[in-house]
Amino acid sequence: MPELSSIIEDDRRNAAVGWALCVVLGLAAVGSAFADPLWTGFALAGIAVAVVPAIAYRDASVLPPWEAIAVVVIPVVIAFLDVPTVLGEITTALAVVALAALCVVELHVFSSVAMTPRVAAVLVVLVTMATAGLWTILQWVADVAFGTGYLTDIPGVMWDLVIATAVAVLGGPLFGLYLRVHASTGDRALDIGRRSG
Repeated sequence: MPELSSIIEDDRRNAAVGWALCVVLGLAAVGSAFADPLWTGFALAGIAVAVVPAIAYRDASVLPPWEAIAVVVIPVVIAFLDVPTVLGEITTALAVVALAALCVVELHVFSSVAMTPRVAAVLVVLVTMATAGLWTILQWVADVAFGTGYLTDIPGVMWDLVIATAVAVLGGPLFGLYLRVHASTGDRALDIGRRSG
């Protein structure tokens, strides 16, 4: 499965940008810890998923592509800066797709699970939809436990789930295309067989 494995990179420039983006996620998590606990949790989850390859290989230069981490960072920074945006729900759903894609790739690379890019794309769609449901549950828990006002109306919640599903259905195949393009360049790909052990 070289197409899935090739997304984990061993490149100093990629690592420098990737770690810088993880620092941005960390700063956003700390900055919004009390104001917005859900985004803090999302930022910490993004950091955790991004650094798994570096921890697994005990090499700080082994990270997912910086552009995949950046897609997770953008909505976190938008939420931290409290920038009003019409595309807020779409950027949030896109970040969840990126996080789901990284999880699927890392599941393939670091476990005995083997899947084709097509199966990985479908799994990204399913994981994104499940994460959107979990996100809604966490919003409700935050409303009850901390008195936040995340969920104000039922139609809004339903539209959030519809948008997340639509972005997932579009994002899964785009992820599959990204895998094919990324694998075809091959210049930054990590040789998993060489590094394992």
